[in-house]
Amino acid sequence: MKRKSSSIYQLNDMKRPVAIFYFIMFCILLFGFTVAGVNASSFHGTVIISTTSISGSGFVGMEAGTVIFLFVCGLNSFKESFRMLTQNGISRKTIFFGRIITLVSVSAGMAVIDKIILLAGKFIASHMSGMNFVGLFELIYSGHAAQAGAVQMHIEGFLFDFSLYLAVITIGYFITIAFYRMNKIAKITVAVGVPMVLLNAVPYLDMALLHGAIGNALYNTMTFAFGYKNGGNPYFGIVTCLLIFAVFAVLSRVTMRKAVVKD
Repeated sequence: MKRKSSSIYQLNDMKRPVAIFYFIMFCILLFGFTVAGVNASSFHGTVIISTTSISGSGFVGMEAGTVIFLFVCGLNSFKESFRMLTQNGISRKTIFFGRIITLVSVSAGMAVIDKIILLAGKFIASHMSGMNFVGLFELIYSGHAAQAGAVQMHIEGFLFDFSLYLAVITIGYFITIAFYRMNKIAKITVAVGVPMVLLNAVPYLDMALLHGAIGNALYNTMTFAFGYKNGGNPYFGIVTCLLIFAVFAVLSRVTMRKAVVKD
């Protein structure tokens, strides 16, 4: 019963942000289709509106907006719910499993909504001259998508979106728990130091001392993990995202075990 209550509370906490996100997305799509319908030839080059790209006359990689949104949601999904549920006698274990149910439910629900939007967008675009509507899956695995049938492409696209959404929101969730556990000095050190090391120190040392070995290793790992070394197989990417989810879920559980309520 407590696990159900924890899940319901944390799911309800996500309703408003998700509703606001899709309202904004609807406005962007409405604006894009309206302008394209009035004068499709008015688009030149690539115009970026929010996280949706209008390329030529069309939308490309709309789901990238959902990826960013869910990562930000993950970064803001611990402190308030942890405080409220803990003060009402809910154990950390129950809070964690309630959050996992929430993450899975929200990721699956948004993957379904995004797939519906994609199908509707493709249908509308097919009736507009020069209009295109391309999903993130088609963009990443363009070669595979071109060879697959429509049904197969949309099923695989849904599975990829779901696993990707689940991975990024769980990463965000782990980061917010880790920061919650840190003191002020540690937070500043990590927030400033990690980006500087990753974006400046590591690339410099890699090129100056290792002749690009780190970059090449990272590239080879990513291309293998997401299936590019296997003919663009999307199931590699799906499994990779699910493994990322599992790893960061375990890290989140370990990190929050001794978390205390803070003001």
